[in-house]
Amino acid sequence: MKHVLLIEDEGIIALQLSQTIENKGDYRVSIALNGREGLEVHEDDPADLVVTDLNMPELDGFGVIESVRAKTPAVKIIVLSGASQETERKAVEMGALCTLSKPVHSEDLLTAINDAFADL
Repeated sequence: MKHVLLIEDEGIIALQLSQTIENKGDYRVSIALNGREGLEVHEDDPADLVVTDLNMPELDGFGVIESVRAKTPAVKIIVLSGASQETERKAVEMGALCTLSKPVHSEDLLTAINDAFADL
């Protein structure tokens, strides 16, 4: 079973998205509520895919992308963002597979996850 690490600082959104991913996909989901916690979870239980918000306390999504790329370059990354297109473009240039605008529709997220795993 593929492991998805969801890093989202809004707890209720993280819970809703994780339940959707687990219920509609054959994935195991871990949740972290900020970037630093997400990197700790990833180090202890490496993910096959990281889904991260950009704007978070302690360590933002750019820091997450940079750290994940440095330590585990093969891991796929999807970014959730309410930011500008320029900011989203920067995330992709840093190594994110794609960005999804917030509020994220569960079907769009599942499609992006399934697409990310299609070539693994």
